[in-house]
Amino acid sequence: MQKDDDGRYYWTVKTGASDPVWLLDADKHKIPATGDLAPKPEISVDTDDDGLLCWKVDGEWLLDAGRKHVPAAGPQDPAGPQGDAVFAAGGVDLTNPAFVTFTLADGKTTFTVPRSAPLTMGKEGVILYPESLDSYDVTVTLPTGFADKDYVSIMAEVKGSFGTSTDVQTRADGSSAGWKVSVAAPTFQGERGQAVVTLTAPRTADGQVVDDAPVWLEVTLLDSKGMKYTATCVVKVGNTVSTAVELIKALMSAGGTADKPMRIVLANDLTMSAAEVNEATGTGDSYFFVQGCKVLDGTGFTLTNDIAGKGRHYSARIWDAGVSLEITNLTIKDADVRKSNLFNVRNKCRLTLGKGVSVVTKGRDSNSLSPPTSR
Repeated sequence: MQKDDDGRYYWTVKTGASDPVWLLDADKHKIPATGDLAPKPEISVDTDDDGLLCWKVDGEWLLDAGRKHVPAAGPQDPAGPQGDAVFAAGGVDLTNPAFVTFTLADGKTTFTVPRSAPLTMGKEGVILYPESLDSYDVTVTLPTGFADKDYVSIMAEVKGSFGTSTDVQTRADGSSAGWKVSVAAPTFQGERGQAVVTLTAPRTADGQVVDDAPVWLEVTLLDSKGMKYTATCVVKVGNTVSTAVELIKALMSAGGTADKPMRIVLANDLTMSAAEVNEATGTGDSYFFVQGCKVLDGTGFTLTNDIAGKGRHYSARIWDAGVSLEITNLTIKDADVRKSNLFNVRNKCRLTLGKGVSVVTKGRDSNSLSPPTSR
């Protein structure tokens, strides 16, 4: 630590023979070492892209004056057999996949810090809550190496405009309005343990999920050393579909208004052909009519139009007055040259290609059909 111009002592970091630099928090402020202002930063180590074990503070890489990662153990240095002489020879123990144990140069003093091994849940920070379900189980994967003996408690919170609902499970072991959450004690089988958090969405008298967006789920795991691991995801409510037939039937349903469109969420990549369209419609027409007002959220997945060797190509017709379809976060890809229009929009209906939409086509065989007519 070092005394600053304000008369207070703040933490510094010294690497090798270089001058000490201030240890900064996530907001680039000096971290007080003493007094009421002194917080308790979470200090950990992790392996960077160069394979070096480096320091992290509050989950962010600790940087030196040159904006480089600060190594947790320095290389051999001409000044002595142990380089910067902070740690004893062989004083960095990496045998525990969840923690690193350091032995200082005196050979006696040791301390342990956690590796960066966060909880994981959802997909890229998002949980898809199927609107049709009364409750939904979210699987939370524990940090690598986190064992039964490490577990002390686990807490889940779901937050939104309704307030906060919390559930805690401890080794020993609300009636508020809004979302409900419950969490089961983790299990420890295989390389990484797991826990299950159950979400329950509030509903209106007619069975519709209450629109409390935005809603977040936060899970906190506490170990026997007092370390906390936290994962946070936004919860998106929608009609989750995992097959092409489910998607077509959802688009054909009468749900959704201009003020409150029906949200359809893809759970995975899909491939659609005329066969699926005919199965969903119960006809052999190879087209279907979108009804109501819909928002299709692809959540980063791909919809592939399998039009090679499938006979007549299918199309989605947006014809009835007042019908609208908005597509977001979806890649639409043709598997072969198209012989008909994928979307057919008439009667002042609306098709909106929103944020994150990419359309990859292999062209259209204009010799097969006459050009479409605007109406």
